[in-house]
Amino acid sequence: MPTPTEPIFLDPAKPSKLSPTQVRQVEGLRQLFTKRGWSGLQYLPEDPYKLPNTHEYIQFAEGASTLLYGNGQGQQGILNHFENPLGKATDWWQKKFRDRSDVCLFHGLGLGYFNRHILETAETGTRFFIPECDPHTFALWMASPLAEELLLHPRVTILLCDSPGETARHCREWFLRTGIASPSIRVVVNHSALFPRPTFLRDWFNELTRVFPAMADPLSREIFNTFPKPQNLWENWNPIVSRPGIGLLFGKMRGTPIVVAGAGPSLDLLIPQLRDSRESFLLIACDTSARTLLRHGIYVDIVVAMDSSEKNHDHLRGLSSEDFLPVFYGGAVPSLFQEFRNTSWVTGANPFPTSALIEHQPGPARFLAGKGEVVLNGSVGSSALDLAIRLGGDPIFLAGIDLAYADGKDHVSGTIYDTDPGFQERQPALFQVPDVRGRSVSTCTAFLASLYGMKHQIGLAKSEVHNLSSIGASLPGTPPHDESLYVFKHLPSRTGETPSEKLSAEASLAERSRRRPLWREEFGAPGDGGLLRQPGAMESLSKRGSSDAGGKD
Repeated sequence: MPTPTEPIFLDPAKPSKLSPTQVRQVEGLRQLFTKRGWSGLQYLPEDPYKLPNTHEYIQFAEGASTLLYGNGQGQQGILNHFENPLGKATDWWQKKFRDRSDVCLFHGLGLGYFNRHILETAETGTRFFIPECDPHTFALWMASPLAEELLLHPRVTILLCDSPGETARHCREWFLRTGIASPSIRVVVNHSALFPRPTFLRDWFNELTRVFPAMADPLSREIFNTFPKPQNLWENWNPIVSRPGIGLLFGKMRGTPIVVAGAGPSLDLLIPQLRDSRESFLLIACDTSARTLLRHGIYVDIVVAMDSSEKNHDHLRGLSSEDFLPVFYGGAVPSLFQEFRNTSWVTGANPFPTSALIEHQPGPARFLAGKGEVVLNGSVGSSALDLAIRLGGDPIFLAGIDLAYADGKDHVSGTIYDTDPGFQERQPALFQVPDVRGRSVSTCTAFLASLYGMKHQIGLAKSEVHNLSSIGASLPGTPPHDESLYVFKHLPSRTGETPSEKLSAEASLAERSRRRPLWREEFGAPGDGGLLRQPGAMESLSKRGSSDAGGKD
């Protein structure tokens, strides 16, 4: 990858395409499959280069690429990391394969960054069974180096099949044919490869356990090792069950103008305009921007916090719990819930596929599904935007959602990052993207991931979404900046109930009318059957630590 002084230019409005050389390789492999009568041919898309709306292919430089997967709720997953995907694949592989095994079930070919490692490991004697459930991902994988060598290797069996049951049957037949004993089997999951089919792994493992019970232990062990329970969720159990869920307010602010305020540098420039027309809109602030807005005398209606790190509490530490409605992810740092224990509202995060995989049992994560969920696409700004959409805001304005190092700065003045000289060292400017002025601006991996995620959210939104930033990254799907600014300046003056008063009334009504909380013993037993009901599987979910991702813009 280039150094931070040689950033890669990416335009989120223009998805990448395979090169002519890659196209020829895919066509060559398709012809080879046809001659060999390979069963996976039936699943290959007729046009492997035309991706569905849920997929977006991004090519960086010198062949480096990734796939983005989006769901209908606005959540987006990233198959391969933006920074040095080959190097990160190597690091991951070395951690997973410290010890040699005779047999490996490996899920998730990705775009080919594991090809060399699979071949090298197979050469030492390990036999691989590798299912791929997404035909479009597999079609792009066919364009990767060493794809043909991997397909023809005698100790590697690759199956393209989108049916968990059929995959389990093929896997069992392979076990019986090769005479494999279950204790020698290693199960490895490339969890990012689950994004296009979030429940495939769970259903495949459950089916495989049913037809081959000896696989229960290694399968359940890999699920729990790959998707550990966040410690914070367990520590936050009492506020999760006792405080209201933000889902009670979804749709209650329909047709209300909403401003989503991030902590990008452009927020400094927007302070006067936000102050002048404050009663015309509802204001949702990211935790990073709340202190700056309040310091300038701009009252805030909702503050959203989605990060699980201790530093996340510092954004709001000492602020009055009466100044705004705090909306916290249930896995946020426990001290944050403690400080706002009488006023906080709870939200679930929707970063699939974790919730779809392991929530067969009672516990805080399962309970969060009833609290209302917002998406988390790399930064708290994406969650605040999603909340605005779910509340029914229309139009929606983004203020300080720069997702770039606008004018060389990373955050608005007055945040805990504004005085942190190491932020841009930890998040180097590896990329450049178009800015709102038609030029380009530097950005980092965390902001770039959120930029693509928010593009996906805006594309699904039924509301108008406007970007008020005059110096940040261009957000595909939003009108030109001048048009957005005009709409904002001409918001109608309120003669009756203001948006803030309406929110307060709806929140009070929801608090009074919500049913009593459920407690631990009221959950009852989880559903019958399945991998997660195997002996010892439930105990594996004892308190585990986990660090949730969360950007800062």
